[in-house]
Amino acid sequence: MCFMTDGRTDGEIGDQLRPEGQHPSRRSRNRPCIRPHHQPQLEASARHHSFSAQCKYVSVLTKSFAAMSATHSSSDETVVLYTYFRSGASWRVRIALNLKGIAYTPKFVNLLKAEQRTDEYADTVNPSRLLPALIIDGHLLNQSLAILEYLQETRPNVGPALLPPATQPEKRALVRSLCHIIASDTQPIQNLRVLQKVSDDHAARADWAKHWITLGLQAYEKAIAKCAGKYSVGDEVTMADVCLVPQIYNANRFGVDLAPFPLINRVVAELNKLEAFDKAKPENQDDNPEKQKQ
Repeated sequence: MCFMTDGRTDGEIGDQLRPEGQHPSRRSRNRPCIRPHHQPQLEASARHHSFSAQCKYVSVLTKSFAAMSATHSSSDETVVLYTYFRSGASWRVRIALNLKGIAYTPKFVNLLKAEQRTDEYADTVNPSRLLPALIIDGHLLNQSLAILEYLQETRPNVGPALLPPATQPEKRALVRSLCHIIASDTQPIQNLRVLQKVSDDHAARADWAKHWITLGLQAYEKAIAKCAGKYSVGDEVTMADVCLVPQIYNANRFGVDLAPFPLINRVVAELNKLEAFDKAKPENQDDNPEKQKQ
């Protein structure tokens, strides 16, 4: 039996709403009659059962949050990045953490061994079964662009501003659009899981990747023609630059001809002079097999 907040049962509410002359349901006919003098006891009983249910619900939530905290325990000083040395999206976050001067502990996820595809990883780290994931300030964050914006919003006065100030909304939109040329229009189409679906032939995979990377860089080159300075947008490093450098690595890896992109080449050459970008390179990551041989 379900009690309403005013002490009435669901059957009583139904009796009030039932059109005149309509026979009550079997459930209503079988329901015991509630005497007026029973009402206070019933109201007290309803409140008791409702409170007990709420306590049980809160207890379940508390246990759930405790389990989550145990899985992703992180003090204010501990930052953990789920990363793979050649993951372009993880590389973006490595650059941003370096720019902001945030020390972090890498947790390596081997994409070639499909460690990101396990149910455990999906349930506890990233439901998309992708990289990166970042534990920071007690939060578990996914999606590289969302992470970059979080770092800027929570640490606006630390290191370079990854986005122009809010007083320049058009410039902020420009930076974001450049980010998405790479992070939405280009990189996802040539990442590992797409290539594995395209073909088992490595030459066919390379041709596919070259095609989409070339189109993406053509768009980027045109987009920065009127805004590039030392970097993609003026003379300050932004999120756009953080996205660009890993994509050029992939372009070289798949044999893309970069000669038609003089602006991009100049910007990337400047960015690679910066320590934050250099430290984030694949060759400098501890999970790079080549580095492990040294």
